[in-house]
Amino acid sequence: MPDIPIKVGFGTIEKNLQGIKHTYFNSLKAIRTGNLFQPEERVYYYEDMEMYCILNNIITDDTKEFSHKILNKITSKEIRNTLNAYYECNANIEKTAERLYMHKNTIKYRLLKIQEMTGLDIKNNDENFKLYLAVLIDKIHKNGK
Repeated sequence: MPDIPIKVGFGTIEKNLQGIKHTYFNSLKAIRTGNLFQPEERVYYYEDMEMYCILNNIITDDTKEFSHKILNKITSKEIRNTLNAYYECNANIEKTAERLYMHKNTIKYRLLKIQEMTGLDIKNNDENFKLYLAVLIDKIHKNGK
């Protein structure tokens, strides 16, 4: 059945009846969160998705302001899409270029434009974290928290 998108979630390994319930709910969380952050995947492991599950639980409407304050400075939709793809490709410029069918120098140029627009340097861990967190918060809010 290649036309039917089947998603599978694996919870944590637990003991007894309460553990089975816990595992079941963790597998559901893995699927829901996985669809949000890695929609192209078909199998999700709770242990791999746990950070995103926690983030999904703590994101509120108050966090939207944090995200907007950073991302609204990026005025170009193409550059914003480049930033999203960059993080989806694990901050790998070559994979990002491949995914977007662009030369890697174009990706580097756009990342520099992001730095100019936001004042945040992707090469600085703290600033990169702010940018990545803003992207994740935006993704959660856009997909109906």
